[in-house]
Amino acid sequence: MLSVQEANDRHSYTFSTISLYVLVLLVAWLIGTHDFLLFHCLAEGLSISIACALFLLAWNLRKLIDNEALLILGLGYGLVSLVDLLHTLSYTGMGIFSSNDANLPTQLWILSRYLEVFVLLATPYFAQYEFRAERAAAILSIITAIGLLLVFMGYFPDCFLVDRGLTTFKVASEYIFVALLTFALFQLSKTAEYFPKRAYDLLRAAIGITILAELVFTLYASPTGIANLMGHILKIASFFCIYHAIIGSLLINPTELLFKTIDKEAKSTRFVLAETQQRLQLVVASAPVLLFSIDKDGVCQLFEGQAAQAFEKTGSIVGRGIHDAFDGNKQLLTMLGDALEGN
Repeated sequence: MLSVQEANDRHSYTFSTISLYVLVLLVAWLIGTHDFLLFHCLAEGLSISIACALFLLAWNLRKLIDNEALLILGLGYGLVSLVDLLHTLSYTGMGIFSSNDANLPTQLWILSRYLEVFVLLATPYFAQYEFRAERAAAILSIITAIGLLLVFMGYFPDCFLVDRGLTTFKVASEYIFVALLTFALFQLSKTAEYFPKRAYDLLRAAIGITILAELVFTLYASPTGIANLMGHILKIASFFCIYHAIIGSLLINPTELLFKTIDKEAKSTRFVLAETQQRLQLVVASAPVLLFSIDKDGVCQLFEGQAAQAFEKTGSIVGRGIHDAFDGNKQLLTMLGDALEGN
């Protein structure tokens, strides 16, 4: 339980952090209304920096962290930042790539969002099952490389055409993102016990904000329009939530994550013990032996084995006194009596 001073400090920290982020978003909005290209570079640069920080943290702490979900978030968002960087460099007006239309940056944007949605969708599953970080990073890297090859070799579907604006594929993809993210939100709610409460709430907020951003991105007709501006503002807010979900769990308050991990391992141990006990009972019950235990008062506490079936025709032996359970079998009662007396 937090002390009053700790609670006040945390409240003060949260208030100051939110105030700072609101100020950053307002400044970004003002810049975007005057110079969209500058705004786009700053907005994407900020989200790329956040994602890179998460990647570096997750990668360097991968040997120390048992929560695979937070690891996959950090590693996945690192690859998302790579595609976002290419999207930023290829944006209309940057003059870095030979293509000067909005199709290439929009294709890279859609590829980045597919990757991000995949990571968020996989997060609840990684919370429940063990998975090596290196293997997850390799799989995500292969998916990212294939997507980039499709884009730059011309096999990726068009997303923006000068004479038509947004293509059907681009708009349909945004709605697919919304559907998948909604499903991810539902799956996350089923795995809340595997996350620290603060991280869980922030992940829910991040997914919710991302859903809203994708809906906004279905509305814009121009790459420099107000809908595109608003979508990028929401994207930054979503990345902030992901950042605090991971940083807060791994650096600021690792104790709660540790207890979650211990609880997870304890549940796994209890499951293994229960399963082992069931198997042992099955083996003993099927073996041609009689295994029994009697306490000092002569009450049967254990009565197992295939031979026990011959004695239990009139009811269960466990919990009954030997004179009641074996009435009529004088030889057995004599043997049991001698055993109780130490003879």
